[in-house]
Amino acid sequence: MKTIDYEMLMNSVAEFGKEKNPNFRLSDDDKNIYSMVLMYFNEDPRFEQISPSYTLKKGLLIRGNVGVGKTMMMKTVLDFSLARYKYRPFKIIPCHSLSTEFIKNGAETITKNTTNSFNYYSKKPVTICYDDLGAETPFSSHYSNKLNVMQMILMGRYEQFIEVGMKTFITTNLLREEMDELYGYRIRSRLREMCNDIHYPGEDRRK
Repeated sequence: MKTIDYEMLMNSVAEFGKEKNPNFRLSDDDKNIYSMVLMYFNEDPRFEQISPSYTLKKGLLIRGNVGVGKTMMMKTVLDFSLARYKYRPFKIIPCHSLSTEFIKNGAETITKNTTNSFNYYSKKPVTICYDDLGAETPFSSHYSNKLNVMQMILMGRYEQFIEVGMKTFITTNLLREEMDELYGYRIRSRLREMCNDIHYPGEDRRK
């Protein structure tokens, strides 16, 4: 396996980020997280040595305070991959948009993100990053059908993870206790099984 120079790759990502946003900067904490995530996307076995619970077979759960850069990191990695490798490893969907979509389209919103979340040509499962979990309206209604939309989607994707290895990425500001309140302990337990839990340190940079 070819050894990747992550310092050089990090510099390339940083330069790419600055081209898109002149204020883009990577602190030492940022570099540590970016390095881990870049290892993951390059399917580097060293990622699995970071923590006993980490495995390349699971998705990603990126947790941290509001405004630390979780969403920016996922968007930067995605845009960098598209620009440099012409490859889209995942797509990003804001969680709040799914509540609105469910009100309009009902159960189709759930199936599109679970049992029907497969590439039309390759038939492979589609990896989705659900951005800002917890920012959506907890319960949404489509006629008389009232659901916790993200709870249903995460449960469905867990089932697909078990069956076919479907990967899910999540960014969130929620603490574990808040996640239990919104989605139940069962969902948090399943997220541990289907996602590598990565804490993004730092304070809100938007202040």
